[in-house]
Amino acid sequence: EQVVRQIEQKHKYQNKVKELKYFQDFIDKDSRCLEIGAGWGTLARAIKDKFNCEMEVIEPSKLAAEVAREYFHLNAYNETFESFAERNGRQDRKYNLIYSYHVFEHIREPNLFLDKVKEILDRNGVLFLALPDALHPEVPSERFFHIEHCFYYIRKTLELMLNKHGFKITRFFKGATDMKVVCLRDDSLPTTALGNSEEYKKVKKAIGRFDRRHKILKSIKEIIYFPLSERQRDRTNRIIVKLFKK
Repeated sequence: EQVVRQIEQKHKYQNKVKELKYFQDFIDKDSRCLEIGAGWGTLARAIKDKFNCEMEVIEPSKLAAEVAREYFHLNAYNETFESFAERNGRQDRKYNLIYSYHVFEHIREPNLFLDKVKEILDRNGVLFLALPDALHPEVPSERFFHIEHCFYYIRKTLELMLNKHGFKITRFFKGATDMKVVCLRDDSLPTTALGNSEEYKKVKKAIGRFDRRHKILKSIKEIIYFPLSERQRDRTNRIIVKLFKK
């Protein structure tokens, strides 16, 4: 009950509706969709309501899977993707769309993950991933880098990883806090691809730039915010953030 109240009070379903624009060109009522790592199931429910498609979700958290099943009435599997893919592979069940929001960076074996995705994705199906972009961190490095993230990607390294497993990026969306890619299968791509140290330098430079900006903002707050009222602080903060975004 507490989780449901939180979902409703924070308008989580309404917020997910904003994501539907990314799916409208490759999903319809005949699509068979699978979300890997669905959380409470808010996005999956929004997609199902919008397109009236067949929807299944995988969620390893028992509580989250229960909410997705009982509150959002989704066909939710409480297990890991690996166990699901192994069982599903024996049934030869294919999906037209497989998508995952902020899960790929948590995967300890991304090579195995992509191989399993490919096994259960229809030959003309779509893979959709959303994940953090290390070139555009949304928080300081002490919070951006943490133990739950196994790997960090930029557009180039993500593309190399996907190409290695026969996926070609056909659309790239750069959001305020993440990057999103639409991929199609393409077995003509090279099976191996290596990056170089220049990509590492770009990431290091981007993170350093964000950290310096954060320190400047923090110093400004310590100097001028103390005598201001709470309302004045909020207004000043919005102005400063807007200036630094330019």
